[in-house]
Amino acid sequence: MTTDEVTRKKFGLTESQLARAKSLRQMGVTEDDLQIAAQIIALMPPQPTKQSSSKSELMMGYDSTRLNREKALKLLGVSEEQLDVENGKILGSLGITGSQRKRSFRITRSVSAPVLKAANEGGGKRGSWFSGRRSSVRSKRGSSVFEDVFKGWNCAAAFGAIEEGPTMLEQLQTENEQQKYDLEMLRKKVKAMEIENKQIREDLEERKRKEEEENSKPKGWFSR
Repeated sequence: MTTDEVTRKKFGLTESQLARAKSLRQMGVTEDDLQIAAQIIALMPPQPTKQSSSKSELMMGYDSTRLNREKALKLLGVSEEQLDVENGKILGSLGITGSQRKRSFRITRSVSAPVLKAANEGGGKRGSWFSGRRSSVRSKRGSSVFEDVFKGWNCAAAFGAIEEGPTMLEQLQTENEQQKYDLEMLRKKVKAMEIENKQIREDLEERKRKEEEENSKPKGWFSR
């Protein structure tokens, strides 16, 4: 009989179980280590699934939300700056200034709060889009400049231009930090268990050595 056959017969192992035990021993890994590793992997974020993208998305680097937003603005014949003015008026009626709002994303440059304030007060910046529009803005203050275009539309709901509370990026960053903390705690537990397992193995070896010494001594009448 070979050594493997003797080992299998002694411990009641199958051939696959013995091969697995040999592999784990060569790698210096125990079954407990595998269970802890499985717990760590379960806490890790899943790999993002690759989705098919259209040519326009690949060329422009936009996702479907951005493309839909741009198409909607083009169909309405409205620019980002014009949308900023309308959103500024909506927020102003709610008592929210331009510095308090948060953008989920931008396709073109933002119009700063001072420019919005100057436009609403009729003091348009020279050379800007608001030049020449002061009288129109002043005459229609409190109502929509593009009333016909935006009639019946909720700009914030239609385009997602205004977002209150934490953005998606902030939420992902918070979740990522929490996952990092959880992984660090698991690593510390794994380290502590490795030290504990090492101590247990040393204690078992010491006990085995003492038992062998005790068994090697003559017993009964011959020990006198």
